[in-house]
Amino acid sequence: MLKRSDRFGNLIGIILGIVCLLFFVVHLTSQTGFFTPSFVTASAIIFFAATAWGLTASGLRLVTGRRSPSKLADIIGSFLVMISVIYFLSSWQFDFAHVAAPLPDFLKWGLQWMTNEFAMNMMVLVGIVLVFVIPFQIVSYRYLRIELLKPQPVQTTMADFMQNEEAPKQ
Repeated sequence: MLKRSDRFGNLIGIILGIVCLLFFVVHLTSQTGFFTPSFVTASAIIFFAATAWGLTASGLRLVTGRRSPSKLADIIGSFLVMISVIYFLSSWQFDFAHVAAPLPDFLKWGLQWMTNEFAMNMMVLVGIVLVFVIPFQIVSYRYLRIELLKPQPVQTTMADFMQNEEAPKQ
């Protein structure tokens, strides 16, 4: 079970994810110049699917209050991000000179420093991290499935229940 603070963190993550998603939807619909002309429908599907899927795992954790139901969603999300990173690094379709365009003037300074080179380097870093994270997620998910399939002892009396609660966790 997740602590209340962890569930609150997932809620904040969902809110920030939606704001981020809407930020890029504004770029797309307002034609700010951030997405280059080579950013076609297939690119939009890859970009927005990876971004939106990230909300799924957080939503599952928020609703269920547990990490285990979201593990498969985390793996799928990592694969989607990896596909997106590979796709966009092989065909760069952004112009970060326009990344701050939808923001009000007093907030533009927060993103105007970003360059295409910086964004590419961040994407490479994400790709490298995912090369290690995805296998870990898969092994972790498999281990969780094995543990969940093991028969669980049934407490028959209140004394058994109390003894089990006080036993050290391994």
